[in-house]
Amino acid sequence: PPSDLPDQGVFQSLPNGDVTETGVMFNPKTGRNEHYVETWRRYPTQPGEQYCILERIDHDKGGSAYLGKVGPRTLGLALDDDGVFEAYREQVQDGQVKRVFESTPRPSLPSLPETLPEDYVDGAEVELGGCRWAVRTAGRVG
Repeated sequence: PPSDLPDQGVFQSLPNGDVTETGVMFNPKTGRNEHYVETWRRYPTQPGEQYCILERIDHDKGGSAYLGKVGPRTLGLALDDDGVFEAYREQVQDGQVKRVFESTPRPSLPSLPETLPEDYVDGAEVELGGCRWAVRTAGRVG
């Protein structure tokens, strides 16, 4: 960004184990440095749970996008060519993948399957939601 402000904040642990980060960062929408507050939650992982990070490589289909999964939780993030940001969060509830948050009323990002296919290995290219994705990392929690 056109700012020399470093990407850093002050962290405070909360009684429930979450961590709140406060700071100042450049906001490309307004062109100004602005205050922010973020809350980070740690979720436990179990040995053997699957994980992966995918990057959309069909950039002509809507800009940059990433999907990340660890165990029963998935995040999707995208920034289209017009600067519109999209995000979602899914988790397995009662044996089904449920979208528990989405930032837009018409989401375009696909869901990851609950169980990752065997071809989701580091460096592979996979098809998902009508787009090609590069598997940046994949495996099982040790």
